Amino acid sequence: DPASHQIYEEFYGVHLSNEIGWKIPQMYEAALNGSLKAMWIMGEDVAQTDPNTEHVKAALNALDFLVVQELFMTPTAEFADVVLPASSFLEKSGTFTNGERRVQRVNAVIEPLPGTKPDGMIIADIMQRMGCDQAPYTPDGILAEIAQIVPFFKGATWEGLTDQGQQW
Repeated sequence: DPASHQIYEEFYGVHLSNEIGWKIPQMYEAALNGSLKAMWIMGEDVAQTDPNTEHVKAALNALDFLVVQELFMTPTAEFADVVLPASSFLEKSGTFTNGERRVQRVNAVIEPLPGTKPDGMIIADIMQRMGCDQAPYTPDGILAEIAQIVPFFKGATWEGLTDQGQQW
């Protein structure tokens, strides 16, 4: 949708590609045929859980560069050139939206282990290092950004989410 595309370009001040991205099975094919050179996998053990495991492993091996952001040294992480140590759900705050459109807040109950970070913080750090200026990562800040740009979440606030969340 060109109108939606323009909204995001204006909001973020960057040009966005008009190309449709690949679905996961297409990414494996692209890796095998040399069209996809690098991949960043977050919290998913595709080498163990995706169908046709040997095909997936061959695709991971075909990449020039693989980043895996994970809690454990999973079979997928063993293929990685770089493993970014993520923190668990108990160590990070944020939101999730379920199938009934309920936006729920999740609060960290313990500090992340030394050397690990929440996923959003890792992404913001990498963006900063790549020259994309980022505000310090906060879960309420991310929700505020989402509420500004994603129509479905308009009006959502960190403070407004009760213990039961809010159905949007």
